[in-house]
Amino acid sequence: DDNGYTLNPESVVSINELVFGILQTLGKTAYGVRTGIIDYSKKETNEFGVTTFVKRGFSKTMSCSVYVENKDYNRVVETLQSVLAEPTAWIGTDVADYSNGSIIFGAFKDFNIVISYPTYSMLDIEVQGLVV
Repeated sequence: DDNGYTLNPESVVSINELVFGILQTLGKTAYGVRTGIIDYSKKETNEFGVTTFVKRGFSKTMSCSVYVENKDYNRVVETLQSVLAEPTAWIGTDVADYSNGSIIFGAFKDFNIVISYPTYSMLDIEVQGLVV
């Protein structure tokens, strides 16, 4: 191109999803974040013992506890209610070593907040990503 750059088709990067929005901090994630996947692939074994696999998509999952300052309790509840059944980007931790499992684009399945202490509460939240 005019800038002196030559594009190499083998080095072109693709983007799976690009999400724009306002970052809302709910609190500080506690240790013990659980990440995983739900596999929608199909495995069948016939009457002769022959097993066949049909590879399908999967969705990421994350369950975590979050320290929420009690002064932010109402804001956090309102924020979660505002994204009910809406695809949302969820970031469980900003530590790059864990980004593959702890950044999910999907919706929360449920949440509970326990008013645990005089200054903070514990939010338990479960998130399920969209099928990839």
